[in-house]
Amino acid sequence: MIALVRLVVILLLMAAPVAAQSWYGIQRRPLYRILTVNTTAASTAADTNETNLWTYTLPGGTLGRDGQLLRIALRWSTAANANTKRGRLYFGATAVLDSGAVAFNGQNLITTAYVIRTGATTQTAFSQVLSTANQLGSGSAPTETLANDITVRFSCQNGTAAAADCTFNGVVVEAVN
Repeated sequence: MIALVRLVVILLLMAAPVAAQSWYGIQRRPLYRILTVNTTAASTAADTNETNLWTYTLPGGTLGRDGQLLRIALRWSTAANANTKRGRLYFGATAVLDSGAVAFNGQNLITTAYVIRTGATTQTAFSQVLSTANQLGSGSAPTETLANDITVRFSCQNGTAAAADCTFNGVVVEAVN
């Protein structure tokens, strides 16, 4: 019975709102908040245009203090052929990841990106792509006004006009305090 009471207390503390106090009177803040989860697959068409496969609108003010960050974990895959594919992850107008035109052949890829608030209109970002055959990384410095809504999106571009050369499989976006 004591173990059950402890479990209930722990669960209540974990679910406490941002301004809730713990038993010790210390202000608590959740470590992270899941902002969106999407597992609806989307693929490129039989063309060579850059195609948005996933879009999310980050509400203005989500990153309200310097040092807060946005963590994006995204899974995408490519067709088993020698065609080049180019994946891009954007934070506003800035590509925080650009894989370049790479012949990912039948790959499942995991992209992790971090966008860290350094000021009301300045951020630093870094990202990586992991697959069974390739590892890519990049860094950038977005300059979005964080008080405004910001579009976060993932796009792919086929090097050859072949349908489903690139497929978005899922994403989790978190705000980390």
